[in-house]
Amino acid sequence: MLYTKPSSPQGYSLNEFIGSGGFSQVWMGTHLYSDKIVAIKVIKKTELIKEENRKRFERELMIHKSAIHPFIVPLYDHVENIMNHYLVMEYLPGGTLMDRIHKGKPMNVLEMQHYITQIVSALDYLHNSLNVCHQDIKPQNILIDKSNNIRIIDFGFSTRFDSVNTCEISTCGSPKYASPELYAKVPHGKPVDIWSLGVIIYLCATGYYPFEHSSIERLSTMILHQDPLIPDELDSNLKDLIKGMLSKQPESRLTCNEIKKSEWLLQAQHENQDIQITNITCNNKKMMEIIKDKSSIVRMTKRYSSPNVNESLSLQEKLCASGRFKPIGQTPKKIIMKKNGWNTFDCGKSISPLCLKEDGIEK
Repeated sequence: MLYTKPSSPQGYSLNEFIGSGGFSQVWMGTHLYSDKIVAIKVIKKTELIKEENRKRFERELMIHKSAIHPFIVPLYDHVENIMNHYLVMEYLPGGTLMDRIHKGKPMNVLEMQHYITQIVSALDYLHNSLNVCHQDIKPQNILIDKSNNIRIIDFGFSTRFDSVNTCEISTCGSPKYASPELYAKVPHGKPVDIWSLGVIIYLCATGYYPFEHSSIERLSTMILHQDPLIPDELDSNLKDLIKGMLSKQPESRLTCNEIKKSEWLLQAQHENQDIQITNITCNNKKMMEIIKDKSSIVRMTKRYSSPNVNESLSLQEKLCASGRFKPIGQTPKKIIMKKNGWNTFDCGKSISPLCLKEDGIEK
């Protein structure tokens, strides 16, 4: 399908169509002042005449603006003109997690543990720091940067949950990743994202979906009433993790904190101490300086271990308050956990959420 290029937002040019979804298009663009490449999500204002769509967009914008985490795509700017809204985001050239999944072929275990650790870190932040359900966690919404780190994108279905951890009743997300409570159209909350991540883990581990059918009606019946068939050859700890995440009852489903403490993720730390996997890409200094009104946002790179991937927001606030981390527009620093506290050093080549050694930097 050919897409007509929309008018460009002030200060940017639209260059190349990337994709579409819902009532939006995504284009690769250029920030004219800095000549830096960005991703620009374009939403026609005519699509927002319906109250449901308008509220959904307002909710997406509010949540995305508040989501500051190394594994969530940053929202640089929001521009509008008479025709469109434009959400300007980081451009990630590494494709999606779906590009790394091949039908019938299991993903490398270390690679899978690497991605899952980062996804859990981001979900834990959304759930427990922002009180947000993403509600559309799937490989297509997980982008990969040039250093092989993930960014969660697309907050179009996201919503905040109330004091009893439930969201409004809705049917949303993608059918193969939707939880039983979404199909049952009952109040739901954080466990819907855990279910979706469980589907992703199953898909990465086997190359197949736990539930699959061309008929949505049959698919919903399977998700509501059937247990997934877990291959015998999978690691026993991985089997336990999948079963815990794909529990039909939301209240018995694992939480982010329990996933972080799962034997399957802990064994990655214990068995692969010398593996360096991840590097949070430092945002371009000039790019961040020229996007106005973003000086209060802190971009940070932080070293995580499997049991400790949940400190993101509170840590950022502490670092800001202590003056130990520079805001956007200044040279980023790495933050590394040591037994006696936090140390910083200039942003370098590679850090790993799985393989933190307690005494600091690897040789």
